[in-house]
Amino acid sequence: MMLMHLPANGQKATAISFPRDSYVAIPGHGMSKLNSAYPDGINDHNGSKAAGAQLLVQTIENLTGLTIDHFVQVDLLGFYRISNAIGGVQVNLCQAQKEPNSGIDLPKGVSTIKGTQALAFVRQRYGLPTATSTGSSVSSTSCPPPSARCPAPAPCSTRSSCRTCSRP
Repeated sequence: MMLMHLPANGQKATAISFPRDSYVAIPGHGMSKLNSAYPDGINDHNGSKAAGAQLLVQTIENLTGLTIDHFVQVDLLGFYRISNAIGGVQVNLCQAQKEPNSGIDLPKGVSTIKGTQALAFVRQRYGLPTATSTGSSVSSTSCPPPSARCPAPAPCSTRSSCRTCSRP
């Protein structure tokens, strides 16, 4: 799930990615994975995809305190095509990432990703340095204090948080 801000003055857009497995409060459903908000809304309203979109938007608005004006749904093929059409997206990773389930294989530091690697980046669920697997649950590791800086030369990744310390 991604949230994008398009400034009215024509400056660069900003996008934030929300991991689909994040446990969040879904209105009317309690705590659950973010990616369940859309199908929950569909199921609540007899198959209405618009209701699914509305519940997902409401969930993200409640999580962030922002107002979302528009919703766009893009499947994986669409995401692949968009990432290629715009020439890729620059990310800055605090650690190299190589994980066979998603197919991600990126070095530490700045990379421009598109196509297959962009898909792998947004689909990665395992091998993230900010969590440890304990059976079927995932628990966060401790982050450096807010005053500590990530060792990367620029802000870590265009995602919502650093892959080293989970800080924005």
